[in-house]
Amino acid sequence: MLKRLFAFVVLIMAVSVLGACGVVTGGTTTALPASKSTSTPSTGIPTTPTMPPRSLGLTTMVTSDSTDGLALSLSVNLTDLQPGQGVTITVDEQNTLAEVNNVPAADDWPLEGLSLGPCGRVNYPVGIAVFKGYYTSSNITGATPLKLYNPDAVYHCPMILASITAYEFQPSSDVASIFGSCDPNPCITDIKMNPDVAAEGYWSGSPTEFSNFSPGVYTVAGGGEWGALAILHFVVYPPPSPDALVFPPTLVRDVPDPTPVPWPGVVTYTEHTYEIKVNAGDEFAIGMFATIQLNFMESHDPNILDLVDNRIVEYDPGALNKYGTDWFLYKAINKGKTEIVFQYPLEYTKLFSVTIN
Repeated sequence: MLKRLFAFVVLIMAVSVLGACGVVTGGTTTALPASKSTSTPSTGIPTTPTMPPRSLGLTTMVTSDSTDGLALSLSVNLTDLQPGQGVTITVDEQNTLAEVNNVPAADDWPLEGLSLGPCGRVNYPVGIAVFKGYYTSSNITGATPLKLYNPDAVYHCPMILASITAYEFQPSSDVASIFGSCDPNPCITDIKMNPDVAAEGYWSGSPTEFSNFSPGVYTVAGGGEWGALAILHFVVYPPPSPDALVFPPTLVRDVPDPTPVPWPGVVTYTEHTYEIKVNAGDEFAIGMFATIQLNFMESHDPNILDLVDNRIVEYDPGALNKYGTDWFLYKAINKGKTEIVFQYPLEYTKLFSVTIN
């Protein structure tokens, strides 16, 4: 119960008080090296980009552009999770200058809801949020972050400065001193601006209940008070089913042409498509080759696209190995650019880029 109560934990190494000021010292996590695996279509007949089981090639670290001589980095310890498994998120604000950098507090946050735990951001100029679904910087502002801690619980928070006026960073370092509502200044000295957040799930409902991260795609956003934003993703896989029929990875996957479409007259796309361009108000369908026993997990931005319907058309209803087309019908509801992600259990992931004019 204690583990679930503190599903969202900021790893803080020490707390001390200087006069009327609260001093919070953050722990350090070594960021994993960035790694990215992509598959591009060859010349001639395009092929479906595939990923090996349990490895989508998602990057574990990303760094934003420098602002006021500061660069914000976001990292996760895992990108491929099993149900019940948690993720550790690290956000780091670093001085890129080879000299002391005194940066006035700005309170210019790129997103609402950025936090480091049930006590908020404490005295740090950074925060994180986790979202269910696949989002990018172009559409994440309209998304709602998950509640990573119990909103009905009582927490004992460390002392927090009533007012912060500036952060003074050491040369080429994430170590900083904090100036604000204390005498003498600085209130807090030599603090590493790289707090960790450990999340195992989220709270929802009324009364609130805890849930582990369910299978699907999740977005992690990290932001700083000077406007920097960094975004990463992780995927929770469904548990494997020993009774499921999965076609061999070497088998060529293709939606046969012609194949029945559940919605006559709708423009269709298949796995060989990489980019989709439509107009606002248009409907379109995507067909994915799949076995009947295992369906695709689909993720999209509901602020731009509406998933109207999802049906499977079986190829040979009497056959032992039941294959078919997993059809998804969408309606473009707003202009913009977005992605649709399909994940097939234990097999591969396909991403469609969608532009809505």
